[in-house]
Amino acid sequence: MAVVKLCGIKSEEDAALMNEVKPDYVGFVFAPGKHQISAASACRLSNIIRYSRLVGVFVNEQPAVIAKIAKQTGLDVIQLHGDESDADIRQLKKSCNCEIWKALRIGQIKDMDAAAFPHADRLLVDSYVQGLRGGSGKRIAMELLQKLDVSRLIIAGGICRDNVKEILALQPYGIDVSSALETNGKKDKEKVRTFMKQLKG
Repeated sequence: MAVVKLCGIKSEEDAALMNEVKPDYVGFVFAPGKHQISAASACRLSNIIRYSRLVGVFVNEQPAVIAKIAKQTGLDVIQLHGDESDADIRQLKKSCNCEIWKALRIGQIKDMDAAAFPHADRLLVDSYVQGLRGGSGKRIAMELLQKLDVSRLIIAGGICRDNVKEILALQPYGIDVSSALETNGKKDKEKVRTFMKQLKG
């Protein structure tokens, strides 16, 4: 069974819901955008979340800032969604006791340059949308995913209850879900519960 990350957690209500549905990972977004959260808020929520490992999402942030936030909030995983290099990953590993996930936005097979990040613990693949670093809600084309060895990858981008079985049939390491479980920009309890029940079923 693929591991599940629910991302974009912002409120105490969200945190309580995570304790109810128990995803493997919960994501805080520290990069600018609709899901952005402050380090202070993430600290508060991290004290509530009991059953999931914590992931911090960063885009082109200074390594010293990432290390500071990771320590403050008790992150288990740092997810890099910008132009970070493998050298940046090596530097972070020296200062943080965290796994490092590197996100790659892919629109065609040549975008999947896994060899460029040998020090990343995991690679996360997201759909390529011009001007966005993630969170677009757009799916990666199935014909593209079928060309990849997804057994070590986390798949993000437009995953919802209508297509998750198709994605899981590829046997990825994990899936990352956010916007599809929201209504008016907030996590929808019933959507989250239904999605997680569907996975467990």
